[in-house]
Amino acid sequence: MNNSKKKWPVVAGVIAVVLVLALIIFFAVPYVKNLADPNKKAVSAMKNAGADYTSDFSKKLNEMVEAASSGKVVNSEGYVTFDKLSINSQDYLSYLNVNTVKFNYDSDFSSGVISGTMELSKDNGDTVASVRFYSDDKTFYFKVPELTSYNFKMNYTDVADNSQTSGMAGFDKEEIKALADMFKGIDSEDMKSYTKAVESLMTDILTGYNMAVDEFTYSAGDKTTYTSGEYSEDVRQYTVTITKQALLDGANAAVDAVFDDESISGYRTLITSYYKNSREKLKAAVEEKLADFKDFSIVIYVNRDEKIVAWDCQNSEYSAVIENLLNGKLNRFAWNVEADGVKLSAESISDNGDNAKVSIGISGKGIESSYRGEAKQSYKEGAQVKASEFSSAINVAELTNSQAQSVMADVFTHADLFGKLFAPSILQQLE
Repeated sequence: MNNSKKKWPVVAGVIAVVLVLALIIFFAVPYVKNLADPNKKAVSAMKNAGADYTSDFSKKLNEMVEAASSGKVVNSEGYVTFDKLSINSQDYLSYLNVNTVKFNYDSDFSSGVISGTMELSKDNGDTVASVRFYSDDKTFYFKVPELTSYNFKMNYTDVADNSQTSGMAGFDKEEIKALADMFKGIDSEDMKSYTKAVESLMTDILTGYNMAVDEFTYSAGDKTTYTSGEYSEDVRQYTVTITKQALLDGANAAVDAVFDDESISGYRTLITSYYKNSREKLKAAVEEKLADFKDFSIVIYVNRDEKIVAWDCQNSEYSAVIENLLNGKLNRFAWNVEADGVKLSAESISDNGDNAKVSIGISGKGIESSYRGEAKQSYKEGAQVKASEFSSAINVAELTNSQAQSVMADVFTHADLFGKLFAPSILQQLE
């Protein structure tokens, strides 16, 4: 009895040590596994990118639906200023006295109406000329107050009848009309229902994306600091090989997820209407699209939060670097693409809200163009431009000779506007 009492503290100590070791192993194994398999961080980062995109898309969609349900409109405003625009060394900005387009428009998702203004100015200064417009599901109305007192309209059916819509993206005009008709007269509850369906569809697609990500091959590189301008983050570099088989498996998984998803069964016909609602036909179509696909590699830079701060894609035909960097409260999204002798550089800096500054440059093949601007979004009550502004609008597709003469006579009474818009050199050529 006494011996057993003496042994008990030893046994208890052993048990305690075993428990401590078990806890250490339990909590440490994930970290040890990451050390043994550093590529896991790359897989997580790739999946996080897909999840973040899906989440951001869902957030924006729900904000729009909420605005529509509450009767609010989405207001977008900002400007774009052209600093350079030349083709084959011909400076086209030199022909103009204006270089800025200011915009302010409202989107009413409950009624399908978009309306607002676009203004021309010099360096975002005083307005020289403006276009006021109003668009519903059938007609586009517009006016240029500084040029003429007349109002104009264009019916979308007229535009469709005179355009090459047949065969566009595999749809003929009747199919496009049928799809458009499905969204007419949707009330707020219908919109919420559609939103849930779209979110489910995005989740199903994400399922396929994640499967493809799991099947890509990865190679861990060095730890380094990724720097771009004043933005920098500590990262690790990974090479990711995107294979045809992984994309096929991912696409098939996405198709299966869509067809097995009962929450969107009512919308599946719409989603797959082009392929006649057939699971196998959709898979076959994807396989056909990927028939000539060649495996290729990209380099990603992953930070400590398992977020991709840069994507670097290079091959013999193009190069592309996409960056998504944080600096305090500001988020910088930039991309530099070069293909077929043309370079595109773009940068967007936002405050993680709905305000952003953007700059874009294009060069190559005789084209030199650069512009910058700002944009922001907000929600408000009611639209600024009303349909009542466009009474007695002239249908431009049915313009009579008499109407054309009246409009031109009115335009000539505002001829001084051309001197404000165009440089003297271009006006002399028009005389």
